[in-house]
Formats: sequence, structure tokens, C-alpha cells
Amino acid sequence: QAPTNSSSDKHGSNNNNNNKEEEHDDAEERKKPAEDDDDVIEVSTDDALKQQQQQQRKDAAAATSTSSTSADIPVHAVDASGQAISAAGPPKKARVADMIVWRCTLCDKECVPVRDQSWCLCGHRFNRHPPLAPRPGAPSDAVSTFPCSIKKCDCANFFFIVAQGSWRLRCACKHKAQEHDTSPPHVCKRAKCKNCTGFTSPWVCNCDHKWTDHKQLTIKRERKTLFEMMATANDLDNVVARGAGSKPTIDVFETTAASEEQ
Repeated sequence: QAPTNSSSDKHGSNNNNNNKEEEHDDAEERKKPAEDDDDVIEVSTDDALKQQQQQQRKDAAAATSTSSTSADIPVHAVDASGQAISAAGPPKKARVADMIVWRCTLCDKECVPVRDQSWCLCGHRFNRHPPLAPRPGAPSDAVSTFPCSIKKCDCANFFFIVAQGSWRLRCACKHKAQEHDTSPPHVCKRAKCKNCTGFTSPWVCNCDHKWTDHKQLTIKRERKTLFEMMATANDLDNVVARGAGSKPTIDVFETTAASEEQ
């Protein structure tokens, strides 16, 4: 019996050990899902944090864009009289400069715009004729002159010559414009040209009026950027949309017409 008991004790102890090992394994198995769940929670938390940070950056960028847009484009309302009221306060002082235009006296149109690459009678382009402000003490309505900046050129003021491509307007004496004196009345300098009393042309403009029906004027005109011109057009549309009536016909550039050149 003693040996039998000892063997049974051994079997019992072995069973107990086996049970403990199984319980330990079960405990380890139960821990694993918990660890896996923690990993999943940590990953999802990181993703949520990243998404939140991205959304915050987008919101900040949108707020910055909105603030800069509202600062650049003033919002207008309309008062009881239909006048536009700027939320940005009174308009800025106009940037007025002297400019040259070539205008028909019959249809009152600027048929050909005077640009930087336009030709002068002296044979140099308009961009070589910087404006010269009136002398101190000159009348308030005095305007700038546009003398040629090329050395040895005695042109005292720009004289617009109509041109297109390689074609350039000639005088009625059939000689080139640059062959005429730069001072009024711009007589031909050719020795054999005796009949020219001053530069003139029989050329007819696209407006169906003669060259002699056009005048070169030096005017004061407000300089505006493209953005400002677009903003002005939008403001007029807003006035109409808010019930102020039809869009007014205005010339937002020209202020006064001054010196007549030809």
C-alpha cells in the first residue's frame, strides 16, 4: 500500500503541475487579446490625432485666405440714396499722371491707343520719351511734356505717328515722318521739298474720319492696376444687384483734358 500511495501522490502532483501549466497558458492567452486591443487603440488614436492636426491646418489656411481676401476687396453696401458705401473707409488718393491720347474730334474716340512702342515723328518710340513735369510756378492746369531722351535728338515733345507693323504714316509731301523738323509745324527737312508747310496726311482712320480730324492731347488720367479695375467693375455690379438702378456710365480714368499738341 505504501508504494501504491507514493505512486498515486506522484500522479496527483503531476496532474497538479499540468493544471497549473494549463492555467498559466490560459492566462497568457487571455493577456494577448488585451495587448492586441491596446495596440489597436493606440494606432487609432494616432490616426485621429493626425486627422485632427490636418483639419486644423486646413482651417487655419482657409481663415488666412478669407482675411486677406476681405482686406484686398472692400465690401460695399448701398445707402438710402443708392450710393455705394465702402466698408474699408474712404477711397485712397487717386494716382493721377499725365498721359498722351490720340482722339478723333468728330466721334470723340481714342481711335489708336498710344503705347510704349508707339512711334514719334523724331523716329524714336514713346518709351524713350519720359514725362517732364511742369516747372515750379506753372499754372495748376499745366501738364507734362514728353521730350526724347536719345542723345543728339532735339525732339522737345512726343508727336504721335500712326503705324502698324512695318508701315508708318507719311506726310502728304510723300516723305517719311522722321525727315521732318521735330519742332512745330514740322516742316520737311529735305532740300528738294519746297511745298511742305508742315506735317499732314490724307490718311483716313478706321473711324472714317481724316487724319486732320484727330488731335493729340495730353490729359491727366488716373493710373489703376488690373486688380483695381476689376474691383471697380465688381463694385458697380454690386450696386446694380442691390437695387440702386442701372450701372452708371462713367470714365474712371480721365479727369481733365489739357494741352493740345496737333
